[in-house]
Amino acid sequence: MKKFTFLAILTIVILSFSVPAFVLAGDTGTYQIKEYSIVLVPQPTGEVTITYSQTWLVTGGHIPWITVGLPNDSYNITDFGGAAKEVKSANETGWCGVRIELDQDYEPDEVFQFDFTITQHRILEQNKDGSFRLVFTPGWYDRCFIDLMSIKVISPVSDNLTFDDPQPSSIEGQGKEIVWQKMNLGKGEKFTVSISFPANAFADFSPDEKKESGGIPGWAIALLVILGLIIIFVIIAVVTDGFGGGDGYGGPIIFAGGGHGSSGGSGGFGGSSGGCVSCACACACACAGGGGAGCARKANHSCKSCQKEEKNG
Repeated sequence: MKKFTFLAILTIVILSFSVPAFVLAGDTGTYQIKEYSIVLVPQPTGEVTITYSQTWLVTGGHIPWITVGLPNDSYNITDFGGAAKEVKSANETGWCGVRIELDQDYEPDEVFQFDFTITQHRILEQNKDGSFRLVFTPGWYDRCFIDLMSIKVISPVSDNLTFDDPQPSSIEGQGKEIVWQKMNLGKGEKFTVSISFPANAFADFSPDEKKESGGIPGWAIALLVILGLIIIFVIIAVVTDGFGGGDGYGGPIIFAGGGHGSSGGSGGFGGSSGGCVSCACACACACAGGGGAGCARKANHSCKSCQKEEKNG
């Protein structure tokens, strides 16, 4: 009995302090994003300065914090403003992004705006012919509509730029400011843009080594997840076999995980973290503290394991 109690306490400590995405709780509110704008400024060395700006309308409940998905975990937060009281890295297994603590707990019919800037590494790709390509998908939101999304790339050059579909909505600033706009994005809808630069656009380019944004490395979190689940299963087996079969308490089996897109990741709002069914497909769950943006079981999962969980749930 003492051995079982020790293992149970050890498991709780590991899961509580090392993997905060395991905390299961309900959503705290609903919302609509009125405007979502991103400005990307590629630097001569290849990293990209990205400024995110969002305007939210709270439609129900309350929202004290939110998350925004980012392309990968190699970024540095350099500035923030508006309703953002604090912006910090919230990378978890299978999800990269930031958590934004708001300056108050916003309630229905209230509108707030925030912005933050990062230096993003490992996002610009160099082709075999020496040219460069930037493919960007802003972090999406599985539980809300976005009235207007705007993406602007301020290019270091104006000549020999090429674009995949969709074509830019406008090109300004002597050919260097390329703008894409899209209205009325649905729940979970993604908007991807692509631009190719000539070889002379980045004279000081050098491939980035991985720069961690802080926090526990993804591999360490994954290892803790595996160890934690193994311990849970062992405890359940001990309880079931050692205390008369089904009379012992095995506790809930908790899953964590979720995927992200090539240059984005889902975001959400807060009050508490959300659990997400783990699967190999890009579930787009904001498991790293998103709470309400696709966590738990999402209706439009596409992989078989997620669909099975959803059907059985």
